[in-house]
Amino acid sequence: RVAYVEQEPPMPSDVTVADALLGIVAIGGSGSASAEGKKNVYSVVRSYRLAAMNAEDDPDNFSKAMTDMDTLDGWTVLTKADEIATRLRVKHLESSPLSTLSGGERKRVA
Repeated sequence: RVAYVEQEPPMPSDVTVADALLGIVAIGGSGSASAEGKKNVYSVVRSYRLAAMNAEDDPDNFSKAMTDMDTLDGWTVLTKADEIATRLRVKHLESSPLSTLSGGERKRVA
């Protein structure tokens, strides 16, 4: 019996390295960060990161994101994800889509 195992699995274009480190494999649809509309700590951390990048333009959204982080203790998850990114030497790639990474970078993130 012969089986084919894809060496480079397709990477969703909208998932970043930071998302992958949080275990988010798709944005929207099934397998997304927010299952059935419920907030989970990983989607809250992702929302916080996005809100932090736009804090000057939308301070209300940033304030809500901080409140959600406090409510679900997202700070612990954020700290751990940052630690992992540093250890894997991909901290500088956190905002990069998975589809743009080299083979070695993909292996470190996977």
